[in-house]
Amino acid sequence: PKGTPKSPGINPGLEPIRQAMLGNSMVLVNINNAEQLGTCLAVFKKYGIRPVLEGRARPSSSQAGLISGVLLGSASSAPPPAGIPFMVRTNEEGDGAQLLDDIALAVGTGISPSSAVRGLTGYPAEMLGSSHRVGLLKAGRDADLILFDGPPLLPSSQVLKVWVSGKEVSR
Repeated sequence: PKGTPKSPGINPGLEPIRQAMLGNSMVLVNINNAEQLGTCLAVFKKYGIRPVLEGRARPSSSQAGLISGVLLGSASSAPPPAGIPFMVRTNEEGDGAQLLDDIALAVGTGISPSSAVRGLTGYPAEMLGSSHRVGLLKAGRDADLILFDGPPLLPSSQVLKVWVSGKEVSR
């Protein structure tokens, strides 16, 4: 009808930001100093976006509510303060066997073993917005599971069984 305004539509170039503002996707930001961190958090707070941070700068515990978490880029990365979610990115391609070594080394930087395991499971799911489906063992969720004969971060621990999509797979 005449006089009815047309929808402006969705700008495909801005769609990722719109999805982040709606809480449907994450924004990864590389931050290397306190000044960048303060500016980043102020801007994202204004628009209701909780970014995932990577880089050398670490948020303080008081900034925890402004971010989704921290991406640790290597085992030598400084851990975030307690209570701030994190996930570990390995530099290995392929089967990800290096990931357990990287997270075990992260324990040596001050991350507790239980937080380290959470950094492989629940924290990444929360940070990626998929914790309603994965990240923790709960009825009705998707699950891949590895059963070890000891603590998973000990190099001496061996894999006993593996389940993918709820089905046991052979090694």
